[in-house]
Formats: sequence, structure tokens, C-alpha cells
Amino acid sequence: GMGNMKTRKFSNAMHANAMAKRLYEALKQIPGVRFTQKVESNQLFLTMPRAEIDRMLQSYFFYFWNEEADEIRLVTSFDTTEEDIDTFIRILKK
Repeated sequence: GMGNMKTRKFSNAMHANAMAKRLYEALKQIPGVRFTQKVESNQLFLTMPRAEIDRMLQSYFFYFWNEEADEIRLVTSFDTTEEDIDTFIRILKK
């Protein structure tokens, strides 16, 4: 019944947050990446060199939060996998 849905939603949120943490841990090792907000959910706000952003936009879709500052927002979701995160980081490090 409905009770079930709620639990699933909750575990989806937990999963999304766990993936965001994994992404955060990997990104903070990368020179040129600077976090602009504390990571408290499945959203990451960060800046990186514009050339890197443009390169990543060829493979991924994400939003500018503040384009003038080269600040972007990355969002993980219930269907983000560890492999997704690792691939994103691998492409970024190229």
C-alpha cells in the first residue's frame, strides 16, 4: 500500500544523498574545483574552470547556478549509480 511508497521514497533520497557524497569526495580532490555551498543533500554547488565546464557539457547535462561565476549545480538522483559517478570523474580528469 501507500506506506510502502514512503519507505521507497526515503531510501531513494538516502541513495541520492550517498551518491552526492561520493561525487563530492571525488570532486574535492580535483584541482580547480571549489565548492560554493555546504553539501547537505543530493545537490552540489561548485565552480570549476569554464573550459572544463564546457567540456563536461558535451557529455552531461547540468545547470549553471551562476554563469558569471562559472558556478554549476550537479544533482544526483535515485537512479545515479557509483559507476555513473566514477565515469563522470574519469571524464573530468582527462
